[in-house]
Amino acid sequence: MEALNMNNLLDAPENSDKAKYASWVTSVPVGLTFATLGLVGNTVSLIVWDRVARKTDVSGASIKYFKLLGVVNSCFLISYFLADTLQSCLPSLLQNYIFLSLYSYCFFPLFYYFNYATIWTMFAINIERYLICVRQIRLSNWTRMVLLIMMYIFGIILNVPNVFVYEPFLIQTSNTTTWTLHETQFSRSQANMDYKFWVHCFLICILPLLIMTILNISIFLSIRNSFKSIKNHLTATSHRMRQDRSVGITLFSVTLGFLVLLLWECIATCLWFRGFKKSDPAAWTAVNISFAVGKLAIVFHSSLNCMLYFITGSLFRSELRLLLTEKLMGKGRLTKLLSESNS
Repeated sequence: MEALNMNNLLDAPENSDKAKYASWVTSVPVGLTFATLGLVGNTVSLIVWDRVARKTDVSGASIKYFKLLGVVNSCFLISYFLADTLQSCLPSLLQNYIFLSLYSYCFFPLFYYFNYATIWTMFAINIERYLICVRQIRLSNWTRMVLLIMMYIFGIILNVPNVFVYEPFLIQTSNTTTWTLHETQFSRSQANMDYKFWVHCFLICILPLLIMTILNISIFLSIRNSFKSIKNHLTATSHRMRQDRSVGITLFSVTLGFLVLLLWECIATCLWFRGFKKSDPAAWTAVNISFAVGKLAIVFHSSLNCMLYFITGSLFRSELRLLLTEKLMGKGRLTKLLSESNS
Protein backbone atom coordinates (compact mmCIF):
# COMPACT_ATOMS: atom_id res chain seq x y z
CA MET A 1 0.00 0.00 0.00
CA GLU A 2 1.24 3.47 -0.81
CA ALA A 3 0.81 6.39 1.55
CA LEU A 4 0.04 9.36 -0.65
CA ASN A 5 1.57 12.78 -0.90
CA MET A 6 -1.55 14.75 -1.74
CA ASN A 7 0.43 17.27 -3.76
CA ASN A 8 1.69 14.56 -6.07
CA LEU A 9 -1.65 12.79 -6.49
CA LEU A 10 -4.15 15.61 -6.56
CA ASP A 11 -2.14 18.17 -8.53
CA ALA A 12 -0.89 15.75 -11.17
CA PRO A 13 -2.21 16.94 -14.54
CA GLU A 14 -3.06 13.45 -15.76
CA ASN A 15 -5.58 12.93 -12.96
CA SER A 16 -9.21 13.90 -13.41
CA ASP A 17 -11.51 15.48 -10.86
CA LYS A 18 -13.03 12.05 -10.28
CA ALA A 19 -9.68 10.63 -9.18
CA LYS A 20 -9.08 13.62 -6.89
CA TYR A 21 -12.51 13.26 -5.34
CA ALA A 22 -12.13 9.48 -4.94
CA SER A 23 -8.83 10.00 -3.13
CA TRP A 24 -10.36 12.55 -0.75
CA VAL A 25 -13.41 10.39 -0.03
CA THR A 26 -11.34 7.30 0.75
CA SER A 27 -8.91 9.27 2.93
CA VAL A 28 -11.31 11.43 4.94
CA PRO A 29 -14.94 10.33 5.37
CA VAL A 30 -14.39 6.63 4.69
CA GLY A 31 -10.83 6.21 5.96
CA LEU A 32 -11.31 8.31 9.09
CA THR A 33 -14.57 6.55 9.98
CA PHE A 34 -13.10 3.06 9.63
CA ALA A 35 -9.89 4.01 11.41
CA THR A 36 -11.83 5.39 14.38
CA LEU A 37 -14.19 2.43 14.57
CA GLY A 38 -11.23 0.09 14.14
CA LEU A 39 -9.32 1.58 17.06
CA VAL A 40 -12.38 1.19 19.27
CA GLY A 41 -12.99 -2.36 18.01
CA ASN A 42 -9.37 -3.41 18.50
CA THR A 43 -9.39 -2.05 22.06
CA VAL A 44 -12.53 -4.04 22.82
CA SER A 45 -11.01 -7.14 21.20
CA LEU A 46 -7.89 -6.90 23.35
CA ILE A 47 -10.01 -6.70 26.50
CA VAL A 48 -12.26 -9.59 25.48
CA TRP A 49 -9.45 -11.91 24.37
CA ASP A 50 -7.59 -11.22 27.61
CA ARG A 51 -10.67 -12.26 29.57
CA VAL A 52 -11.07 -15.38 27.40
CA ALA A 53 -7.43 -16.34 28.00
CA ARG A 54 -7.89 -16.10 31.77
CA LYS A 55 -11.09 -18.16 31.84
CA THR A 56 -10.53 -20.97 29.33
CA ASP A 57 -7.95 -23.62 28.52
CA VAL A 58 -8.04 -22.87 24.80
CA SER A 59 -4.77 -22.77 22.84
CA GLY A 60 -2.64 -19.98 24.30
CA ALA A 61 -0.86 -19.31 21.01
CA SER A 62 -4.10 -18.44 19.22
CA ILE A 63 -5.19 -15.96 21.89
CA LYS A 64 -1.74 -14.36 21.92
CA TYR A 65 -1.88 -13.93 18.15
CA PHE A 66 -5.34 -12.35 18.37
CA LYS A 67 -4.02 -9.86 20.92
CA LEU A 68 -0.86 -9.19 18.90
CA LEU A 69 -2.97 -8.61 15.80
CA GLY A 70 -5.07 -6.10 17.71
CA VAL A 71 -1.96 -4.12 18.69
CA VAL A 72 -0.45 -4.22 15.18
CA ASN A 73 -3.76 -3.28 13.54
CA SER A 74 -4.17 -0.34 15.91
CA CYS A 75 -0.66 0.90 15.14
CA PHE A 76 -1.39 0.63 11.42
CA LEU A 77 -4.63 2.62 11.74
CA ILE A 78 -2.84 5.36 13.66
CA SER A 79 -0.09 5.52 11.04
CA TYR A 80 -2.74 5.63 8.30
CA PHE A 81 -4.37 8.62 9.97
CA LEU A 82 -1.04 10.44 10.34
CA ALA A 83 0.27 9.67 6.84
CA ASP A 84 -2.91 9.89 4.78
CA THR A 85 -6.04 11.23 6.46
CA LEU A 86 -4.47 14.13 8.35
CA GLN A 87 -3.07 15.90 5.30
CA SER A 88 -6.34 15.37 3.44
CA CYS A 89 -8.33 16.92 6.27
CA LEU A 90 -5.93 19.84 6.68
CA PRO A 91 -4.14 20.60 3.37
CA SER A 92 -2.47 23.62 4.98
CA LEU A 93 -0.23 21.17 6.87
CA LEU A 94 1.57 20.54 3.59
CA GLN A 95 3.10 24.00 3.97
CA ASN A 96 4.14 23.50 7.58
CA TYR A 97 7.83 22.63 8.03
CA ILE A 98 7.32 20.62 11.24
CA PHE A 99 4.57 18.47 9.72
CA LEU A 100 6.54 18.00 6.48
CA SER A 101 9.57 16.84 8.46
CA LEU A 102 7.49 14.45 10.55
CA TYR A 103 5.75 13.13 7.45
CA SER A 104 8.99 12.60 5.50
CA TYR A 105 11.03 10.91 8.22
CA CYS A 106 8.39 9.42 10.54
CA PHE A 107 4.75 9.18 9.36
CA PHE A 108 5.44 7.95 5.83
CA PRO A 109 8.03 5.27 6.80
CA LEU A 110 5.90 4.12 9.75
CA PHE A 111 2.88 3.73 7.49
CA TYR A 112 4.87 1.38 5.27
CA TYR A 113 6.31 -0.46 8.26
CA PHE A 114 2.97 -1.17 9.92
CA ASN A 115 1.52 -2.16 6.55
CA TYR A 116 4.31 -4.77 6.41
CA ALA A 117 3.75 -5.72 10.06
CA THR A 118 0.01 -6.26 9.51
CA ILE A 119 0.51 -8.50 6.49
CA TRP A 120 3.37 -10.50 7.93
CA THR A 121 1.73 -10.95 11.33
CA MET A 122 -1.14 -12.64 9.48
CA PHE A 123 1.50 -14.62 7.57
CA ALA A 124 3.07 -15.78 10.87
CA ILE A 125 -0.35 -16.80 12.19
CA ASN A 126 -0.98 -18.92 9.10
CA ILE A 127 2.46 -20.54 9.25
CA GLU A 128 1.91 -21.64 12.84
CA ARG A 129 -1.63 -22.83 12.13
CA TYR A 130 -0.25 -24.93 9.28
CA LEU A 131 2.41 -26.44 11.52
CA ILE A 132 -0.17 -27.30 14.20
CA CYS A 133 -3.03 -28.51 12.00
CA VAL A 134 -1.14 -30.28 9.24
CA ARG A 135 2.31 -31.13 10.62
CA GLN A 136 1.33 -31.49 14.31
CA ILE A 137 4.27 -29.29 15.32
CA ARG A 138 3.87 -26.81 18.17
CA LEU A 139 6.34 -23.97 18.65
CA SER A 140 7.51 -23.10 22.13
CA ASN A 141 6.77 -19.61 23.44
CA TRP A 142 10.48 -18.79 23.26
CA THR A 143 10.81 -19.91 19.63
CA ARG A 144 7.68 -18.00 18.63
CA MET A 145 8.88 -14.81 20.32
CA VAL A 146 12.33 -14.98 18.69
CA LEU A 147 10.87 -15.59 15.23
CA LEU A 148 8.41 -12.69 15.60
CA ILE A 149 11.15 -10.33 16.79
CA MET A 150 13.32 -11.33 13.83
CA MET A 151 10.38 -10.79 11.48
CA TYR A 152 9.72 -7.27 12.78
CA ILE A 153 13.43 -6.37 12.67
CA PHE A 154 13.55 -7.62 9.08
CA GLY A 155 10.63 -5.29 8.34
CA ILE A 156 12.55 -2.32 9.72
CA ILE A 157 15.48 -3.12 7.43
CA LEU A 158 13.18 -3.51 4.42
CA ASN A 159 11.59 -0.13 5.05
CA VAL A 160 14.77 1.93 5.51
CA PRO A 161 14.61 3.30 1.91
CA ASN A 162 11.26 4.93 2.69
CA VAL A 163 13.04 7.40 4.95
CA PHE A 164 14.71 8.85 1.83
CA VAL A 165 11.62 9.28 -0.36
CA TYR A 166 10.46 12.76 0.73
CA GLU A 167 11.98 15.88 2.26
CA PRO A 168 10.78 19.38 3.17
CA PHE A 169 11.68 21.89 0.45
CA LEU A 170 11.69 25.67 0.70
CA ILE A 171 10.33 27.60 -2.27
CA GLN A 172 11.44 31.22 -2.28
CA THR A 173 10.00 33.99 -4.40
CA SER A 174 10.50 37.73 -4.36
CA ASN A 175 7.63 38.19 -1.90
CA THR A 176 7.08 34.92 -0.04
CA THR A 177 8.71 31.72 1.12
CA THR A 178 6.73 28.47 1.23
CA TRP A 179 7.56 25.02 2.50
CA THR A 180 6.39 22.08 0.42
CA LEU A 181 6.86 18.33 0.26
CA HIS A 182 9.52 17.44 -2.26
CA GLU A 183 10.42 14.09 -3.79
CA THR A 184 14.09 13.29 -3.36
CA GLN A 185 16.35 12.24 -6.19
CA PHE A 186 16.15 8.67 -4.89
CA SER A 187 12.33 8.80 -5.06
CA ARG A 188 12.45 9.63 -8.76
CA SER A 189 15.08 7.02 -9.59
CA GLN A 190 14.54 3.67 -11.26
CA ALA A 191 16.01 2.03 -8.16
CA ASN A 192 13.10 3.30 -6.08
CA MET A 193 10.56 2.13 -8.66
CA ASP A 194 12.14 -1.33 -8.65
CA TYR A 195 12.23 -1.26 -4.84
CA LYS A 196 8.51 -0.42 -4.66
CA PHE A 197 7.52 -3.14 -7.07
CA TRP A 198 9.76 -5.99 -5.95
CA VAL A 199 9.74 -5.27 -2.21
CA HIS A 200 6.35 -3.70 -1.51
CA CYS A 201 4.32 -5.38 -4.25
CA PHE A 202 5.99 -8.76 -4.54
CA LEU A 203 7.82 -9.55 -1.29
CA ILE A 204 5.49 -7.86 1.19
CA CYS A 205 2.14 -8.46 -0.55
CA ILE A 206 2.07 -11.00 -3.38
CA LEU A 207 4.41 -13.65 -1.92
CA PRO A 208 2.61 -13.91 1.46
CA LEU A 209 -0.72 -13.91 -0.38
CA LEU A 210 0.25 -16.90 -2.51
CA ILE A 211 1.78 -18.85 0.37
CA MET A 212 -1.14 -18.15 2.73
CA THR A 213 -3.60 -19.30 0.08
CA ILE A 214 -1.77 -22.62 -0.35
CA LEU A 215 -1.41 -23.08 3.43
CA ASN A 216 -5.11 -22.45 4.06
CA ILE A 217 -6.15 -24.97 1.44
CA SER A 218 -3.96 -27.54 3.22
CA ILE A 219 -5.33 -26.52 6.63
CA PHE A 220 -8.93 -26.72 5.45
CA LEU A 221 -8.46 -30.20 3.99
CA SER A 222 -6.66 -31.41 7.10
CA ILE A 223 -9.33 -30.06 9.48
CA ARG A 224 -12.15 -31.45 7.35
CA ASN A 225 -10.62 -34.92 7.36
CA SER A 226 -9.90 -34.78 11.09
CA PHE A 227 -13.40 -33.61 11.94
CA LYS A 228 -14.99 -36.38 9.89
CA SER A 229 -13.07 -38.96 11.89
CA ILE A 230 -14.07 -37.61 15.31
CA LYS A 231 -17.50 -35.99 14.84
CA ASN A 232 -19.27 -39.13 16.04
CA HIS A 233 -17.18 -39.30 19.22
CA LEU A 234 -17.71 -35.79 20.59
CA THR A 235 -18.99 -35.98 24.16
CA ALA A 236 -19.31 -33.70 27.14
CA THR A 237 -15.68 -34.35 27.94
CA SER A 238 -14.50 -32.79 24.66
CA HIS A 239 -15.02 -29.21 25.84
CA ARG A 240 -11.42 -28.27 25.06
CA MET A 241 -11.83 -29.60 21.52
CA ARG A 242 -14.92 -27.47 20.96
CA GLN A 243 -13.14 -24.38 22.23
CA ASP A 244 -10.16 -24.98 19.94
CA ARG A 245 -12.51 -25.55 17.01
CA SER A 246 -14.28 -22.26 17.74
CA VAL A 247 -10.98 -20.40 17.77
CA GLY A 248 -9.93 -22.22 14.58
CA ILE A 249 -13.09 -21.08 12.77
CA THR A 250 -12.43 -17.51 13.91
CA LEU A 251 -8.84 -17.66 12.65
CA PHE A 252 -9.98 -19.07 9.32
CA SER A 253 -12.62 -16.34 8.81
CA VAL A 254 -10.13 -13.57 9.66
CA THR A 255 -7.59 -15.09 7.28
CA LEU A 256 -10.10 -15.53 4.46
CA GLY A 257 -11.25 -11.92 4.73
CA PHE A 258 -7.63 -10.79 4.85
CA LEU A 259 -6.70 -12.76 1.71
CA VAL A 260 -9.57 -11.25 -0.28
CA LEU A 261 -8.67 -7.71 0.80
CA LEU A 262 -4.96 -8.27 0.23
CA LEU A 263 -5.62 -9.51 -3.32
CA TRP A 264 -7.62 -6.35 -3.95
CA GLU A 265 -4.77 -4.19 -2.66
CA CYS A 266 -2.11 -6.11 -4.60
CA ILE A 267 -3.83 -5.63 -7.95
CA ALA A 268 -4.58 -1.93 -7.45
CA THR A 269 -1.15 -1.08 -6.03
CA CYS A 270 0.87 -2.97 -8.63
CA LEU A 271 -1.04 -1.36 -11.51
CA TRP A 272 -0.41 2.06 -9.96
CA PHE A 273 3.29 1.40 -9.29
CA ARG A 274 3.87 0.21 -12.85
CA GLY A 275 2.01 3.18 -14.36
CA PHE A 276 -0.42 0.90 -16.20
CA LYS A 277 -1.78 2.73 -19.31
CA LYS A 278 -0.50 6.04 -17.98
CA SER A 279 -0.47 7.46 -21.50
CA ASP A 280 -4.24 6.92 -21.76
CA PRO A 281 -5.96 9.62 -19.62
CA ALA A 282 -9.20 7.69 -19.20
CA ALA A 283 -7.47 4.41 -18.30
CA TRP A 284 -5.01 6.13 -15.96
CA THR A 285 -7.89 7.89 -14.21
CA ALA A 286 -9.51 4.49 -13.65
CA VAL A 287 -6.22 3.14 -12.25
CA ASN A 288 -5.98 6.11 -9.85
CA ILE A 289 -9.54 5.59 -8.67
CA SER A 290 -8.97 1.85 -8.13
CA PHE A 291 -5.75 2.67 -6.26
CA ALA A 292 -7.55 5.21 -4.05
CA VAL A 293 -10.13 2.54 -3.17
CA GLY A 294 -7.61 -0.31 -3.01
CA LYS A 295 -5.45 1.44 -0.42
CA LEU A 296 -8.34 0.94 2.03
CA ALA A 297 -8.02 -2.86 1.90
CA ILE A 298 -5.73 -3.19 4.92
CA VAL A 299 -7.67 -0.40 6.67
CA PHE A 300 -10.83 -2.49 6.33
CA HIS A 301 -9.02 -5.59 7.60
CA SER A 302 -7.56 -3.72 10.58
CA SER A 303 -10.97 -2.24 11.40
CA LEU A 304 -13.33 -5.16 10.91
CA ASN A 305 -11.61 -7.95 12.85
CA CYS A 306 -13.70 -7.28 15.96
CA MET A 307 -16.86 -7.79 13.91
CA LEU A 308 -15.46 -11.03 12.43
CA TYR A 309 -14.58 -12.28 15.91
CA PHE A 310 -18.17 -11.62 17.03
CA ILE A 311 -19.79 -13.26 14.00
CA THR A 312 -17.64 -16.39 13.86
CA GLY A 313 -16.28 -16.87 17.39
CA SER A 314 -18.63 -18.29 20.01
CA LEU A 315 -16.02 -17.80 22.75
CA PHE A 316 -15.50 -14.16 21.81
CA ARG A 317 -19.24 -13.55 21.41
CA SER A 318 -20.10 -15.03 24.82
CA GLU A 319 -17.36 -13.15 26.61
CA LEU A 320 -18.26 -9.85 24.93
CA ARG A 321 -21.89 -10.23 25.96
CA LEU A 322 -20.78 -10.98 29.52
CA LEU A 323 -18.49 -7.94 29.51
CA LEU A 324 -21.26 -5.64 28.27
CA THR A 325 -23.71 -7.08 30.80
CA GLU A 326 -21.21 -6.45 33.60
CA LYS A 327 -20.72 -2.85 32.49
CA LEU A 328 -24.46 -2.21 32.20
CA MET A 329 -25.64 -4.07 35.32
CA GLY A 330 -22.58 -3.96 37.52
CA LYS A 331 -20.42 -6.97 38.26
CA GLY A 332 -21.76 -7.47 41.77
CA ARG A 333 -25.38 -7.51 40.69
CA LEU A 334 -24.63 -9.89 37.81
CA THR A 335 -22.79 -12.29 40.13
CA LYS A 336 -25.74 -12.26 42.51
CA LEU A 337 -28.21 -13.00 39.70
CA LEU A 338 -26.07 -15.86 38.40
CA SER A 339 -25.74 -17.41 41.86
CA GLU A 340 -29.51 -17.15 42.40
CA SER A 341 -30.23 -18.79 39.03
CA ASN A 342 -27.81 -21.64 39.78
CA SER A 343 -29.40 -22.26 43.16
